[in-house]
Amino acid sequence: MRTQMNEPVQNEQEMHSGEWVSAFISLGSNIEPRLRHLQAAVQMLVQIDGVRLVAVSSVYETEPVEVAAPQMPYLNAVIKVATRLSPMELLSAMQSIELKLGRTPSSKGTKLPRTIDLDMLTYGDLKLTTMELTLPHPRMSERAFVLIPLCEISPLLKLPDGTNVCERAKELSRSQRVVRYLKPEQWLKLDGRGKQGK
Repeated sequence: MRTQMNEPVQNEQEMHSGEWVSAFISLGSNIEPRLRHLQAAVQMLVQIDGVRLVAVSSVYETEPVEVAAPQMPYLNAVIKVATRLSPMELLSAMQSIELKLGRTPSSKGTKLPRTIDLDMLTYGDLKLTTMELTLPHPRMSERAFVLIPLCEISPLLKLPDGTNVCERAKELSRSQRVVRYLKPEQWLKLDGRGKQGK
């Protein structure tokens, strides 16, 4: 589904203007019930005032990367939201959801199994570097489990280096195994207002 939104923010002043901005968020879980964790995270996001769900990718199953010990495969997806929250407000909301769904602070920055992992990939056209948040996400271009679902819902998107998201996803898929697990309508239903249906 499509929704009409204002132009993305371009600078610090506009970050707090209260206008609707599009943002992409990746989700991942490799602790059962993996799918329920993804569904709960989206449900909690869309219940926040100033956040609307615009598009949902399929869920993909991927092998954990850069881990020291064997772990269960991840379920990953990407969603597109429209938001009136500032980037830092959205980040704070995402971190709160992670904690409520059982992610411990000690797993931040580690490769431990996770009930839920939420990453803000982009926020409009904003470029931002702070201690808490870098936009666009600095490693999104290296991850097939991010780019394949991102290509699915935004095939014309350009990565920070100017490469088309689908072209880069195709390159990464040759060396990173990503398998579609569920189609969008099989794991998350949207109503006509961009909210999660019952």
